Amino acid sequence: AHNTEVQGRNLEPHGLVFIHFTFEESCDTLSAMAGALVEPFDGDMRIDCEGRSVTATRSFSVAEDWCRNALISSNATDLSLDCEWVPPWYRGDAPERICVIQLATTTSCLVFNVVNIEVLPETMLQALKDEMITKVGVSIQGDCTRLERDFHVEVSGAHDLISAARLHGQKEDSLPKSRSLEDLVNTVLGRDMKKEGGVRIGDWSLWPLTEAQVVYAALDVCLAHDVFLKGPDCLRQAVPQTKRAHEAEAGELEGPAKVAKTSTSKDGCSNKKVSADFYRMMRNKSIKPPHKGNKARPEGSKTCLQGLCFVISGVLDSMDRKECQEYIEQHGGAIAKTVTAKKVTHLLNDHGEVGPAKKKQAEQKGIPIIGEDSLFDLVRAEGNP
Repeated sequence: AHNTEVQGRNLEPHGLVFIHFTFEESCDTLSAMAGALVEPFDGDMRIDCEGRSVTATRSFSVAEDWCRNALISSNATDLSLDCEWVPPWYRGDAPERICVIQLATTTSCLVFNVVNIEVLPETMLQALKDEMITKVGVSIQGDCTRLERDFHVEVSGAHDLISAARLHGQKEDSLPKSRSLEDLVNTVLGRDMKKEGGVRIGDWSLWPLTEAQVVYAALDVCLAHDVFLKGPDCLRQAVPQTKRAHEAEAGELEGPAKVAKTSTSKDGCSNKKVSADFYRMMRNKSIKPPHKGNKARPEGSKTCLQGLCFVISGVLDSMDRKECQEYIEQHGGAIAKTVTAKKVTHLLNDHGEVGPAKKKQAEQKGIPIIGEDSLFDLVRAEGNP
């Protein structure tokens, strides 16, 4: 493992090394690696993760060469498979579609952005259809169904780790009862995945992918493959094949969207409003403070914010909500949940979205919307204790 710091985040537990290439450097490096002419895009990334070389790309030819080298030429008998897509709170009324396909073997991993790709590389299609190559994953049925829906490929040899554990696991195997990769990794590999939760619910259609997205995507398939290879024998015993897309009901593919669509509030608000509020909340949850841990916080007297009351909305620049609340209360200020509270003096927001109703109420009451830096200025204005 490499003790590497990337934007203030210690990535040592996953053995990650980030190498950002210019477009020209990507062409030279990836061509040499594949032994053939490839056409990478600016923004392609290579990292080392979990003992594997990871290629993140949206280039059709780079993905084709990876599949040829990692799967066909190497006579791979198993690989792990996962997919990512844009959640409904980012895509609006647009239909759901796969944005990223992840594949991993014992030595390498591909994170393939397929947003503008209609047909998958031929070698990838061959591997997905080949029943002699086991495709490993957690809840892999959904991924296979989406692949058939979006790319008209019937995945053969799909192997769900949770199903294997449930069907064949014995008491002595000590496997978790829950249906998550995190629990399997913890039980089988004896470690914590330490994934950034907000990444999963973010916008996977963007390019280039963020460093956090590449890490998240690579960890999923690399660790699933390790669980399959290093876990008890029961995890490698056959399980029933996934059902096909034409057998699945459309609603099963939407996941959290279904929650929003069927939600009704106690005060009689329409489903449309509930969905809008839910989607806004999820978009904000997917955003992390961009300068978290990298900004000095001024210290003032214990009463320098006395008489001030703040509502936190959206995302701040360097603090999460809990940290901000503690900081305000430490300096004598107060926190409220709604702008309608009589004592509210400021609405705090840097990034993400402030609800339209909350913003309108603040404007009507003359409550200023300020950022984290303005909060720090209020503390500095009172001087040090």
